[in-house]
Amino acid sequence: MAKIETSDISKKKIEHLQAKVHIKELQLGALLDISNSINSHFSTTALIEKFKYFVKDQLNIEKLALYSYHTKWKCLFNYGFSKSDLNKINVDRDLLHMKEITSVNAQQKNVLAHFDIVIPVYHDKKPLAYMLLADTTNEEQGVSKLIKHLNFLQLQIGRASCRERV
Repeated sequence: MAKIETSDISKKKIEHLQAKVHIKELQLGALLDISNSINSHFSTTALIEKFKYFVKDQLNIEKLALYSYHTKWKCLFNYGFSKSDLNKINVDRDLLHMKEITSVNAQQKNVLAHFDIVIPVYHDKKPLAYMLLADTTNEEQGVSKLIKHLNFLQLQIGRASCRERV
């Protein structure tokens, strides 16, 4: 019986490592694709569509809203959130004070109660964008998809936002 358990554990470890490699390959592919798109001067709309496809369909992030500043703060795209939840957000009041990735407590009684994480994107101490994310399923064991992909998501938004400033 011990040999069977050891074999099962080894198979699970291999499957886990294969899944991690697959995610890293997806991330590298998306990073290359978006970088090439930026260098090829794709439109902001095309970059957003590429990012949205990757985040929603490849990483399976269930809810996302992206606020960006050009002449004023506006929501560039979103999915999974109601318009009424998004309309309540005032970036100057609700997000501008956030300088680091911030976990939002669902128990809070404010406009961010429907979100789990806020990812600010800065360039030279200047806020460029804020990405708001949420998980709807808590049934899976392990680390949330949001947590797993935080740094990668911040990098992708940062690259696209910096490109728009040049």
